[in-house]
Amino acid sequence: MENRSIEDGCLCGEVHYRATKAPTSSHICHCENCQHASAAPFAAWLSFPAGGFAFIKGQPVRYRYAREDSTWAERAFCARCGTQLTYTSEDHSDTFDVTTCSLDAPEAFPPDSHEWTAEKLSWIELWTLPNVKEV
Repeated sequence: MENRSIEDGCLCGEVHYRATKAPTSSHICHCENCQHASAAPFAAWLSFPAGGFAFIKGQPVRYRYAREDSTWAERAFCARCGTQLTYTSEDHSDTFDVTTCSLDAPEAFPPDSHEWTAEKLSWIELWTLPNVKEV
């Protein structure tokens, strides 16, 4: 994916972020934690190198928790409108996952994989796009 600056944010505009490095992946996560956090059957994410990502307006609320494997994970969201913005974890602390649909132009970043498909809801049928793999 090409290098370009991306600036977007939450639904109400209270929190904005900037990514200055190209995303390393664009994926759909079917894990139970993403289902609960998004109140949806899956969540779409863009992964950015941690050094190329920053909040530039407002500060999100952060929720850190222990995952099933006892490692930590952290989600950030807008305290005003509730938009989930980022995800990071102990085993991937070198990246920041950003919710794809918090972008003004999510169409520009189609997914390249489905992840945690063992936890997907039974009534979800995986779709395929060119170069999309199941993880």
